[in-house]
Amino acid sequence: NGTKIADQTAKALNEIITEITKVSSLVEEIATASNEQVSAIDQTSSALGQIDQVTQSQSASAEEGAATAEELSAQSVQLKQILSKFRLSRQINGKIGSMLKEAGITKVAETHEDRKTAAKGKNNKKKLVEEPQINLDDDDFGEF
Repeated sequence: NGTKIADQTAKALNEIITEITKVSSLVEEIATASNEQVSAIDQTSSALGQIDQVTQSQSASAEEGAATAEELSAQSVQLKQILSKFRLSRQINGKIGSMLKEAGITKVAETHEDRKTAAKGKNNKKKLVEEPQINLDDDDFGEF
């Protein structure tokens, strides 16, 4: 009877050792999976940090763009007010003319020359005075 109990005890201990080995293997797998999850969480955290930086940068760029657009709008209003003070006399046509018409400008200001010509009469022609020219070719220079 004692041998039988000893054999049963040895058999039970061998089964316990086998089960302990299985549990140990499962614990190692759980530890490995946990380490992989920690690594994935670190990568996710890093990626979210980068997304946050890009989002902040884009937000700042959008604010700068909006401020620039607002400033340009104000400057265009000022420019339109300044241009409205000029006396307009000649009609304008073409692509530039259509763009100016959209802005409410239908004529361009006379130039100083236009006013001078109109004051003297439209058929006056300017006399061209030929100015003397000096030849500056390198062949004209002597040795010094």
